Amino acid sequence: MELLFWILWAVCCGILANNKNRNVVGWSIAGLLFGLFALIPLALLPKLED
Repeated sequence: MELLFWILWAVCCGILANNKNRNVVGWSIAGLLFGLFALIPLALLPKLED
């Protein structure tokens, strides 16, 4: 069950990173490893322009 939560954090970080034009793979790995502690800084970062 815990593995499902870690995967969920990775998916959430990947989606948010994609919406903010950030590195999806890097942030997904960070979400997998650090969970909420990766999602919070990502949420606070500004969106990058194309």
